[in-house]
Amino acid sequence: MSRLYINLPVEDLQKAIAFYQAIGFTQNLDFTDEKASAMVLDDSVTVMLLTHDFCQGFLGKKTISNAHTTTEVLNALQFESQEAVDTFFEKAIT
Repeated sequence: MSRLYINLPVEDLQKAIAFYQAIGFTQNLDFTDEKASAMVLDDSVTVMLLTHDFCQGFLGKKTISNAHTTTEVLNALQFESQEAVDTFFEKAIT
């Protein structure tokens, strides 16, 4: 089975973990420490939340994009119904 890992630099790891848990992701403690956390959506998608310092170690001379002013990637999730989309959206904005 294939698995997609989406790596996201975050300014506040604990706040990001709480957000992803609130919208239904499960934290995988086997891949979590003070620098990163694996947040599992399902059997095929995991979001890796990385502190900026940790993420920078993978980038070499490149820099982390400022999410407030630039876009590096667009991600999309597919749900089984409009109701499921609405439920997910409500969790995300609260």
